Amino acid sequence: MPTVSDCIKQVTGGLTVHQGLFEFYGGQPGQAIDEACYQFLVGQGATPGNINDMWFEFLESLGYAGTTNDMLYQFWCVDGGAVSLRAVRGWTGTEDCGEEDGTKVTVRFSQAVTFTTQTGITITNTSTGDTFTVSSVDGSGTNLLTYNGAWAAADPMFGDVVEWSYNGLGDYLDGDLVPMVAHDATITNCAPSETFWDTTPGSPPGTYWDYMPPNETKWDT
Repeated sequence: MPTVSDCIKQVTGGLTVHQGLFEFYGGQPGQAIDEACYQFLVGQGATPGNINDMWFEFLESLGYAGTTNDMLYQFWCVDGGAVSLRAVRGWTGTEDCGEEDGTKVTVRFSQAVTFTTQTGITITNTSTGDTFTVSSVDGSGTNLLTYNGAWAAADPMFGDVVEWSYNGLGDYLDGDLVPMVAHDATITNCAPSETFWDTTPGSPPGTYWDYMPPNETKWDT
């Protein structure tokens, strides 16, 4: 039975595991392999942290189960290191919540995606049932799409859960023209908490969250 190292070299074509993985990660000249690995896993939606933990999260997101070694064997030796096209992260606003913007929803994919229509795409505030109507999309041919449009009733509030969904009936394709399968992704709600300060004379300074002042005293936001 081949080892994971054997499979990595076979899949990537590298003369060594190090060389093969560096190319698989999309490493750049002068870049350390750990840095290239970290950037690859972040791009696949893994939570930044320890690389071993990030690999475990990434492999679980692909549907594998078991120990990390079990999943690595399945990934490299059974499925040939295939990374299917899927949404891996998203934000109600710009990437990484750089800007809260009720007219944008940004979604990062596991690889570059092309399309001609938005058939099959829905973006929903599952806490309220409100939907985001898409008027245009920027970023076709890249792995980062910005959906421009508006929420039907109101922008999501702090604590609302927002979901991006694809039903598989559209024409989202990866670089090999393989269609993206139906799946859902919960995206980050960038709406901020609101902070209140008790301005009653003589009251100790305090900060309160969740739009719920604890008494009837005067509040500023």
